[in-house]
Amino acid sequence: MGLATAIQALRGDIPTDYLPAIENFLDLAKVVCLRKGGHDIWAIANTQGDLTQFSFSASYQCIHTNEAHEPSMAGLLSVLKGLAEQEKLTFSTQVNSHFEASPADHLPNPAAQLLWLNKDSTRRNLAHSKQRKQITYRIDSTFTVDGAAVDSENGVEKFFSKVIRRWEALFTDAEYEREYDTLLTLFQSAYRAGIEFEKTLYATLKLDQAQLYDGDRLWHLLNQAIGGNSALPYYLFVDLDDPHPEILEFNRAGEKLMGQPLALLSQLFTDENFPRAHQEHLWLPARQQYCAILGFEDLPDEFTSPEHKYRWLWDCLISLDLSDYDLITQYSYASVDGVRKSLQNYTKQQLRTSNKNGQADQTAVVTSEEAMEAQRLIQQGDYPVYVGVAILVYAPDLDILRDKLTLIRKGFNRPTRLFQERDYVWRIWLQTLPIKLELLWRCTGFVTGDYRLSINASAALGLVNLTGIVNQAETGTEFISIQGGVPFRASLEDEFGSPRHGVVYGRTASGKSVLVGDMLVEAAFTGAQITSMDLVVPSETETAEETQKTSSTYSALIKFLGGTEFDPSREASNILELPDLSHFSIQIQQERRDAFGESIEAMMQALVLDGVTDSGLATQVEFILTTAIARFYRDPDILERIETAQKQGINSAGWLAYPTLQDFYERVNYSLVQNDDEGQRQAVNFIRSALMSWIEGAMGKQIAQPSSVDFFHTPYLQFSCLKPSSEKKARILGLMICNIAQRRALQCSRSIFYIDEASIWLEYAGLAKYVGVQMATARKSGLTVILTTQDPVIIETNAASAKIRTNLSLRITGRINGDDIDHYQRIHRTPEAIISENVASTFKADRRRGTSQWLVDGDRRYTHGRYFASPILVGLLANNKEQVIARDRFFEQYPNPLEAAARWGAHFQTCMQQGKPLEDF
Repeated sequence: MGLATAIQALRGDIPTDYLPAIENFLDLAKVVCLRKGGHDIWAIANTQGDLTQFSFSASYQCIHTNEAHEPSMAGLLSVLKGLAEQEKLTFSTQVNSHFEASPADHLPNPAAQLLWLNKDSTRRNLAHSKQRKQITYRIDSTFTVDGAAVDSENGVEKFFSKVIRRWEALFTDAEYEREYDTLLTLFQSAYRAGIEFEKTLYATLKLDQAQLYDGDRLWHLLNQAIGGNSALPYYLFVDLDDPHPEILEFNRAGEKLMGQPLALLSQLFTDENFPRAHQEHLWLPARQQYCAILGFEDLPDEFTSPEHKYRWLWDCLISLDLSDYDLITQYSYASVDGVRKSLQNYTKQQLRTSNKNGQADQTAVVTSEEAMEAQRLIQQGDYPVYVGVAILVYAPDLDILRDKLTLIRKGFNRPTRLFQERDYVWRIWLQTLPIKLELLWRCTGFVTGDYRLSINASAALGLVNLTGIVNQAETGTEFISIQGGVPFRASLEDEFGSPRHGVVYGRTASGKSVLVGDMLVEAAFTGAQITSMDLVVPSETETAEETQKTSSTYSALIKFLGGTEFDPSREASNILELPDLSHFSIQIQQERRDAFGESIEAMMQALVLDGVTDSGLATQVEFILTTAIARFYRDPDILERIETAQKQGINSAGWLAYPTLQDFYERVNYSLVQNDDEGQRQAVNFIRSALMSWIEGAMGKQIAQPSSVDFFHTPYLQFSCLKPSSEKKARILGLMICNIAQRRALQCSRSIFYIDEASIWLEYAGLAKYVGVQMATARKSGLTVILTTQDPVIIETNAASAKIRTNLSLRITGRINGDDIDHYQRIHRTPEAIISENVASTFKADRRRGTSQWLVDGDRRYTHGRYFASPILVGLLANNKEQVIARDRFFEQYPNPLEAAARWGAHFQTCMQQGKPLEDF
């Protein structure tokens, strides 16, 4: 194909032809791995004539929308001022709606697998409707060497091949040694450049979780854009620790290549995946989408603030609510002298225009003033840089593509204007890939032109996007950010994998029950044991007895997951029962036994000291209790009875002889008193009196007898409780449940304790103190505490507010009342501008769509997001009388609970969306 024909094809005049000889327009030579000190630096080596350019790529974590941008932007400004000639720094923000299903075979039972698949289906539907978008961030940096001294006649790529193949023979050629030394120096310089780039990411740009691409990721990057061989065919390897290293090529299996391999470009581009060039767009077979490109014609006015500048591109793009596009910003070197001279000439030209014919041209006056201001900034050290910005827009058909282009162009307010590249879309697309030396929007050869923007470095910071929604968690409930539609997770573990405690706030009908249900299901997916405490409120027509026979909000979900629901007022739980730690190592057994001892101390203190104001007595009581508990669990008779009971199992003769609070009471005596201390004698008497009141009281059968139920071998244990009629009943009920939750936590590596309606339970001082102790100490046992409440004030006013508030590192807030804004500001220091959005009338749950809106605050990183519930989960948590009756009918009609749950969930979703009665099935 001749040059004229090639130009016709590239411009779309011959639309049936593919891009001609595309290898002539690309510079990829090798994928290189350079190793030194056990540390690998990977790069794409590009060659063009005498130039060799190493391109390094790295992923990084964006800067969260409400976090400070100044440190990173100050670092970027210093980097831009130090850009070397021929180098480029490229930032890419890639937005797509791609979704990959996750396997469910790792889950413990079919019920969990069904819930997992249903949640996956919900996420897939959101991605298909472009409501769920994945955003990735990448930065590319280059290191360029003039290879004229190497082998200007043959070109650097051929020189690579020549040196590599030479290793098949012995070193005898002096010319070869010179060429080898030159190439080795080149690789050493490239390695240093890669290390410098790596340091720049952390130390200068201060980008979190920045990670250089390895060979597989570099090839995957190219494969996503172009196609071809899905795995990296081979790579060049140099061990720079070797004083005289071999320069070798290996395949991905680590085997040395023999002979001349097929060029990498030929393995990227095949007959099937060549892009097709049209007048205004490309067809990209690798994506199965059309591609069009937009660039900036006019820039925005001055930014109102630094924060406005740093977030400008992000705010513009998220307002469009689009998916499937790439935003690419490339910075390159600009000569200060050249730009200054151009500005001076431009200023003179505009002044001449304004004075022409003796009349002032106001437009020319303004532009001349702008040019003079730019010159002033240069004189102050605000050096110019070239900036190329391209928005690559993708769509499966041309009508959608045109609509997206129109929407994007209208989304940028004047004076900002965008233009669509119509002549050389193929060329600009190639420039966005890290396998081409040519700068973005600068064309040379038979296509000439430079459409980069020359702008001062400080203003150029407004043309890059580092902003986004940070998502560090891989597990936990998924939300979709209201800004940007990005999925993020609220994890019950911190960034180091340690458990953390959370609270869910929200008015009635804000969606708390469904959200917490999802959090518990996600925890169950990981194998965590769940203990929950749900308040059952009788309706106006129900008696207390009838309420106990009906279900709580979570009853159907618990049954579906194979859990157990209990009425704590009717069951006995021996508060001194030791957890079974036999499956742990000796060291962990001791650690957890010590933790159990601490929890028993806290519980006993809550039982005995609640309401005591005498600090001297309290101190003596605490000392006696600590001593008594330690002796109790060292007593040979006690240990023998415990061992027998655990071997024989629940309800056996040995089990009925399990040591209880009565045995502990008998061992609280004056033998615990040291030095015949009268204060300690009084403490012993006080403890015995308090314990006897519990043992002989109406609630004694619940805590002072062997457990009547096996609380420790069910994945999900719920206590459905009526509101206690007295402070004393509330205290013993709450302490019993908290004690069981703590013992369950000690028996497994990960567990959850969920307290519904915490504003009611935390009013009781003894229970609040015990919850506070758990939140302060139980994380080392793998326990997470989750609270839900409508009232944030209870977190501040309960008897253990300091411990509880300090340890709530995850806060999720739904719709709230306007009067509560001050409480969130005071208690959690939530900024008013952020929490006030939760008062809006639109910030609510939508039953038809199955969504609710939340503010997720994880370690002061605030994100407003929507929670999309899966149909099966919503159906299992539906809890008004009509919904429960309809659900029961489904489970009666379909004996297989999996089929019943799936059919009921789909039916419930349809009825909610269409407003149909649930009985219509």
